[in-house]
Order: sequence, then structure tokens, then C-alpha cells
Amino acid sequence: FESEHRFMATLNGGSGGKTILLGKGAPEAIFDHCDRQQGADGAAAPFDRERFEQASDQMAGRGERVLAFAWQEDPQ
Repeated sequence: FESEHRFMATLNGGSGGKTILLGKGAPEAIFDHCDRQQGADGAAAPFDRERFEQASDQMAGRGERVLAFAWQEDPQ
């Protein structure tokens, strides 16, 4: 983790020879790297940044510490 970047990421080996990139950090830093989200049915959809920013702001407004998490399978 480097505080200037406000997030950390790891590249992990997965089952079947796949790799997965896992990231966590300040919501705005993670959101900058997202272009899609996964729905409840597992299908990908365009990333609704406004929705997640509003939820993050509401939690922070209640004094909660807010972290965002993201992943990408087999990153290029």
C-alpha cells in the first residue's frame, strides 16, 4: 500500500491456472479503475459510479470508514 495512490492491489494465482487482480482502497481511487459491475445474477453491467459514490458518501457521513474492493479475472 502506498498512501499517495490510496489503494493496494495484488495479483493472485487462482484455480485452473487463472489469475485474479484484487484491489482495495479509497472509493474514489478504486472507482477510477472500474468500468463495469457485477449484478446479483452474476452478469456484468456498466459501472454506476454515481450510485456507489452516493452510498460511500452516506456511510462516510455517518462516521464510518469506507473502503472499496474490486477484482478482475485474468487481467491483461
